[in-house]
Amino acid sequence: MEAAGTFCESRITSGGSLCYAAPVAAEVAALSRLSEHLGSLLRTPGLAFCSDARITVRSAGGDPPHEVPVHRCVLSARSPFFRDKFAAGAVSLELGEVVAGFEVGCEALEVVLQYVYTGRLEELPRGVAECVDETCRRHEACWPAVHFMLRVLHAASTFEINELVSLFQRRLLDILENLAMNEVLLDPICCKSEL
Repeated sequence: MEAAGTFCESRITSGGSLCYAAPVAAEVAALSRLSEHLGSLLRTPGLAFCSDARITVRSAGGDPPHEVPVHRCVLSARSPFFRDKFAAGAVSLELGEVVAGFEVGCEALEVVLQYVYTGRLEELPRGVAECVDETCRRHEACWPAVHFMLRVLHAASTFEINELVSLFQRRLLDILENLAMNEVLLDPICCKSEL
């Protein structure tokens, strides 16, 4: 009889099995703290001195460019795209050049980087996907939210972050399935957006 809290995998070739102890609360807590600490490298301005590269985001509205300090070792460990860029000697990247053909924007880049650093997907940022229609209860199906998710998906795909691509593909497919079941259409007229 197997002990509680273990996972066993059968070995067909040898006739035996391998058993692994289930993750204990201390391990989960340690991984959660690691995620928070890595995320603080990105979020905390006082830790910008630790960065060794920059991603510049130029705005379409003529605002000054926004520079995001990043860490080559973190990005290289999580993304083959960044690993190749940094191995070639890059220390400064222009977002518009690396994700050519589709405007991604600073907010979408921040969602992607937050996932790269923490392994967590947080809620969509406020203000980038808000519907003008106050009676709208399904904001995830509004055009601004869908358009923002497409921006994140494009950046994640360009940066070869397959887990994040899968998460956003699943979110978009869920929206499409819900819309099809309820015979609801995305209505760009009722929602504020930049079409």
